[in-house]
Amino acid sequence: MLGSRHRAAWAVVLVLALLPLMLIVILGSHGRLMGDDFCHLISGLEYGPWGNALYWRNSLNGSFSFYFLHGLTAPLDTQAAGVIVAIIVLAWTFGLAWMILACHQLFRRDRPPLIRTVMMAAALVWLAVHGLATPLSIYFYSAATRHTLPVAIFVVALAACCEYIPRVQSVRRLVAACAIFALVAFVNTGMSEVLGAVQLALLTILLPAVYTMIPREFRRNSLAFVISGLAATVAALLIMATAPGVAKRLAMFGIDTDSPLRVRADLFPKVLEHIQSFLIDRELNTAFIGMLAICLFLMLTVQRSAQTSPVRKPFQLALPPLLLCLLVQLLLLPLVWIHQSDDQFVFAPPPPAYMVVGANISILASLAAIHLGRQRINALLLNRPENWAAIPALTLGVVITLFGLSQLQGINWRAATYVSCSIYTLLFALLWQFHFHFQASGKKSRFFAAVLWAFTVTGVSALALVVLNQAIGDRQFTYNLSFISFAFAFSGFICGISLAYAINQVNATAAPAIRPTLALMYGSAIVATAIWFSILLGNAENVPQFERFSRAWDERHQLILAKRKGGERLATPPRLAKDILKIPGDFRDKYDYWQSNCASDEITGLIKDRYRA
Repeated sequence: MLGSRHRAAWAVVLVLALLPLMLIVILGSHGRLMGDDFCHLISGLEYGPWGNALYWRNSLNGSFSFYFLHGLTAPLDTQAAGVIVAIIVLAWTFGLAWMILACHQLFRRDRPPLIRTVMMAAALVWLAVHGLATPLSIYFYSAATRHTLPVAIFVVALAACCEYIPRVQSVRRLVAACAIFALVAFVNTGMSEVLGAVQLALLTILLPAVYTMIPREFRRNSLAFVISGLAATVAALLIMATAPGVAKRLAMFGIDTDSPLRVRADLFPKVLEHIQSFLIDRELNTAFIGMLAICLFLMLTVQRSAQTSPVRKPFQLALPPLLLCLLVQLLLLPLVWIHQSDDQFVFAPPPPAYMVVGANISILASLAAIHLGRQRINALLLNRPENWAAIPALTLGVVITLFGLSQLQGINWRAATYVSCSIYTLLFALLWQFHFHFQASGKKSRFFAAVLWAFTVTGVSALALVVLNQAIGDRQFTYNLSFISFAFAFSGFICGISLAYAINQVNATAAPAIRPTLALMYGSAIVATAIWFSILLGNAENVPQFERFSRAWDERHQLILAKRKGGERLATPPRLAKDILKIPGDFRDKYDYWQSNCASDEITGLIKDRYRA
């Protein structure tokens, strides 16, 4: 009876975890063509998949897979935007669940329950979608296929690699598997040169990770997959870069064709400003903390309370992580103590800036007291080792408190930067603290290395995206930052898994700290539920707006087509209200036929004949 109740409870939680994904698909079903969608799909109808890719390669852009896909989906016409959202959500969730299961096999871990795996994968997807710089990255068909779909495809491809790396034994099968992965990497790069650069950075930084993270017997296969993917990515980027239409595209942005990348003195500060904007982004921080809380809750539910191995070394407070926190807090002092803002509303009740100043004073005083009393604290831990859990409990409590401050309305960029830097520093120091414990205990632990590699891989890839995004066109394209939101969510996933694993390991090998661990588990559940509810409510509130938009769009569309079918053209075509769809982004007003800029008289003529009155 208890077992059936337990399974029923988990089934209910799974349904709740899938609800935000269902709402994303519902919102996507109300998406319609906008901006350049008309150009790409009408040319796909006219020329077919291969002809469409060739036409745009010669006239504007070398992203061959992107235009080939538009040719394939052109028969869907106005339904293409809704269909691609469902495909992205399903592929992304499936790929992440597969990757979680396959990685457990690759690293010789017992596979987690399927329900828990699907919940983690679903949470990763809806937190990543929530963290998008603009909803256009998934609801704008051209942006979704160029910048979000490739992330999902790459996740599925990596999951397949993790699944088959331990299985492939013969050289013939290895060559065949690598050829398939190379083909997927080649086609995926052809979706977008920006995501191609990210994929190149990801695969490059994974090369050294193969030697440090992958078990020895699987390194040959892993290396073969990474190298084949790298070669295919480079080949696809070269094919796109040498497209005849690239010169025309660069000319549109005012870039000298002899120097495709802008090299300016202000490029470095602009890149730093771009990156700093990520650190203070509320949705991105929500994606990170939300995934951290969800993983902590799900992983701590499988804790083992019994002692399974003799204690080799009691938990002790290490000095380097403490000094790191002190140093960062001192370096961040100017951000907190200089004049916060010229905006009078910043100091209106509640005053976020003053609260951040108070947090800085409290953290500095606490760190100083812990540093001075470190020897006494370690002596207490020797006498009562079960109190070790107070360290992660207090640290995570401070992290969640700071996260709450980052969500306050009116917090200025200086205070927000301080809060974000403090959050990530404290988490890193906590993981480093666990690393010192396992190292002193003689246990070989890879979780800290996994965190380092996760942040390195996502950080380097995000940096590559930012540099390319800033250098080409000399502006920030918000709709092509899909990888950034996924990187934040995935980093939270790795941190949460690693922290939960470390806590469970210490509980299993030392005096179990049951009550603090339960407090961490339930606290994480509360934070995860609050974030889930806010995202679910936000999506639900957008449904009526999207319904009004799709209804008005379809009515106007059918009116124009009906008039044409009867041989009549409207003298004054109806225009949709500019505020009918309030979503941020560069294309917020470009859901109209007349606002499509195709940079081609031929395609513009086809659009006029098909769509315009």
